[in-house]
Amino acid sequence: MTLIQYILLLMILIFGWRLWNKYKARELGVVEFVSWLAFWLLAAVIVAAPDLSSYLAAVAGVGRGSDLVLYIGLVLAFWLIFRVYVRLEKFERDLTAVVRGLAGDNKVEPPKPEQNNSSPD
Repeated sequence: MTLIQYILLLMILIFGWRLWNKYKARELGVVEFVSWLAFWLLAAVIVAAPDLSSYLAAVAGVGRGSDLVLYIGLVLAFWLIFRVYVRLEKFERDLTAVVRGLAGDNKVEPPKPEQNNSSPD
């Protein structure tokens, strides 16, 4: 293995340790924990065995394994940005309803709890 692989694996190990601590502190739900754990384990496998990404890229019709990783990362980043945007919009609507109620404009109805917090879309 090369030096960069060791560095990346160390970083992934640190992220995994922080993930575990957040789960133990109940800052993450089970679904979020398992999703992030799967992501970091997959990242560790790709870092440890980069030929696997080249093979998957060939199967997907992409030129190089690093290109495939970049494309998937870009799609995931936009999906996460979308999720944050949706949650922010909901938060703003709920806050507006509370402020209007406190101002006396109309009756405040408490926001309905979400059925599934892990998937706002």
